[in-house]
Amino acid sequence: MKPNFTFFLLIFLTFFEAMGQDKKAQIFFDRGEEAYKSRDFLQASLFYQKAIERFPEYGLAYYKLGQIANASQDTENARKYYLKLLEIEPGNDAYVLAYTFLGNVFLKQTNYLEAKIFLEKALLKTRKGTRAYSQIESQIANCVSALEILSNPLTIKPSPMPEVLNFKD
Repeated sequence: MKPNFTFFLLIFLTFFEAMGQDKKAQIFFDRGEEAYKSRDFLQASLFYQKAIERFPEYGLAYYKLGQIANASQDTENARKYYLKLLEIEPGNDAYVLAYTFLGNVFLKQTNYLEAKIFLEKALLKTRKGTRAYSQIESQIANCVSALEILSNPLTIKPSPMPEVLNFKD
């Protein structure tokens, strides 16, 4: 009985290691962290990219790339990195910034439904009673209002204006 258990344990551990993160990816990520801490964001980005090349499911590397892109005002790349991050690790509460960022991007694009979805996820991951919580609540309320307004547009029927007397003449 013990040989079978040992055999299955060995197979499981081998499979688990194969599915795990590549060691070189971790080395690249660690070098990226050193560069990031030294405020060499270009070098950090290159190392994070190398980590992702070695291990495409490296969520934290996508998060760091998103942070760098966001800080550099590169909204499109930040959006791309955060969306990939949330595809890889959708339930990770540590990435509330990604949900908030994406909610704000969609809000600026007047895509209120998508904005609301991301902001609601951010709200679930934010501690109640904090300033961030109340800001996100307010943004969600704005999305709801905008969606209501868009679903019930005003119908304006202009009527002819009466002639106006010009008293200067």
